[in-house]
Amino acid sequence: MKGKLFGGVLVAALVAAGAAVPVYAASPTQDQRVAMVNLEAAKGSFLASQRLQALKDNRIDLASIKADTPASNWFTRVKSSEVNMVTNRFEGKRQAEINANGKTFYGTGDGAAAAIANNPSICNAKDPLTGETVNKSEAVIFANASGKVYYFKSEHTFKGLLSLATPDTVYGYTAVQR
Repeated sequence: MKGKLFGGVLVAALVAAGAAVPVYAASPTQDQRVAMVNLEAAKGSFLASQRLQALKDNRIDLASIKADTPASNWFTRVKSSEVNMVTNRFEGKRQAEINANGKTFYGTGDGAAAAIANNPSICNAKDPLTGETVNKSEAVIFANASGKVYYFKSEHTFKGLLSLATPDTVYGYTAVQR
């Protein structure tokens, strides 16, 4: 069994790994395929964090963790000053300011400053929905439960990403399952 979202090889790998594989009536664009992969990663991170919290709370009923939790719960908006923009991780505490080309970036220590100075491409990221280049210092930033950050051009593109999570895609209600 395979869905139309990914090529047969990737579908086989996803199915073998026990992942839901979305099935689409129309072929999605490359940007939509990348967006769906980002959504699946955020969903997986969210569910893993829920399972870990249940274990920490000594709750045995892991069945109460719902895979169909709204996608808006999979992300948290974070302050740019708490993001290491070199490693693209939410650190949860203020990072050192790094000024480059008249803009303020954040990172840890001299290594981050040197990385930005020696590799200006670190200052940019791709919007997970549109694939457009976004300057990290100007981005709307969200993190998943594992701390990976996503840089969006605007709140609108973030909401656009969330809108791709439907019962026929990420939630896996009608997706091909192993």
